[in-house]
Amino acid sequence: MTSFSNKVREKLNLEIRRMTFMLRAKPTLLIIGAQKAGTTSLYRYLAEHPDTGEAYRKEPRFYSHHYDKGLAWYRGNFPLSLTNNRYQVVFEASPSYILFPDAPQKIEHDFPSIKVIALLRHPIHRAYSQYEMNVRHLAIDEPRSFGDAINEEETRLQADKDDLANDPTYHHKHFSYLARGHYWEQLARWYAVFPEENIKIIQAEALFQDTANIYSEVLDFLGLAPFVPAFDVWNASGSQTSIRDKIGGDLYEHLLDYFEPHNEILYKQIGQRFDWH
Repeated sequence: MTSFSNKVREKLNLEIRRMTFMLRAKPTLLIIGAQKAGTTSLYRYLAEHPDTGEAYRKEPRFYSHHYDKGLAWYRGNFPLSLTNNRYQVVFEASPSYILFPDAPQKIEHDFPSIKVIALLRHPIHRAYSQYEMNVRHLAIDEPRSFGDAINEEETRLQADKDDLANDPTYHHKHFSYLARGHYWEQLARWYAVFPEENIKIIQAEALFQDTANIYSEVLDFLGLAPFVPAFDVWNASGSQTSIRDKIGGDLYEHLLDYFEPHNEILYKQIGQRFDWH
């Protein structure tokens, strides 16, 4: 009975939010990914700032999975707009946005002045973290070893490619371990529709290792006053054993070679180099 009551209450709450969308603040910031790159931590840190308003749910995934629900549904995810303009920044974090080819154009159409933050993690570490998450997730069928999974990735995704612009199928959502690390292929679409000054790229490792300074950079990017939140680690990956040790040196070196040309293109385009070795 309690579970049923909670579902009814949640459904009613969502409907009230949808009906009051005109009274709600518009988003001014999106954290678009990448998956397993610290988006939850950054979202939580920003939510603690007194001048921000976070989404009702961290990942509305409107421009990736729920576009058919309409803009009123999306606007309903944000806090009520107060007459004193309390919220300088209103935001959500849907890592899936970076993967969807048509997301930038849809977002620019609805919110042309919005700012975008993309966290990018070492592509091998990100891929293995996603793999570990899938193995732990009972609803995801990932019986393969990591080596087999990446060897078979292209075959698994091939049948889905024609549908990616509309709605990635199960395989693209869960098994694009290497493809999600082709960062510039994804970011190029955002730079094509938003001005460069509205996009901030953050190395995830820097956020993890130099949290206070990176957070300060984010506040400057958003025009927010200095603030120090509780820098807790959110959604951590678990074991601290190195990824190289987990997957083996030979496979790790192979993947370094695989990602090198993709990383070099990224560095050239964004004018930053990351210490991914």
